[in-house]
Amino acid sequence: MDTCTTPQEIEFSSILPTTFRDRDRDIPIPPSHEISLAGLPGLYSQCTYALKILFVNRGPLWNKTKTCTIPFKYYPRSRPSVPLLTNDGIRPGLSHILCHDQKRTGGVVRDAFYFAK
Repeated sequence: MDTCTTPQEIEFSSILPTTFRDRDRDIPIPPSHEISLAGLPGLYSQCTYALKILFVNRGPLWNKTKTCTIPFKYYPRSRPSVPLLTNDGIRPGLSHILCHDQKRTGGVVRDAFYFAK
């Protein structure tokens, strides 16, 4: 008889599409929101997202299915997750700015950023 243990955690990754198709055009998916206007009764808007996971336990005579739904909030980024710095010595992926300094040389103001990993 085969036995199998279910792990406590299962890592995965998925990319949420940035658009949906309506007729002949692509439209950005909206952020999570819930809006009701006090001055206009009955006017209400809500957008929610959830990840639905199906667990299927296959048995010799029947399969047992369990569903788990995990709601999440979606707020699209308005800027890149990693700074797009191209100066020598500054690599994308550094996590903290320790100090920001401005130096004036010859009438030109230059910004200097000091980073920590």
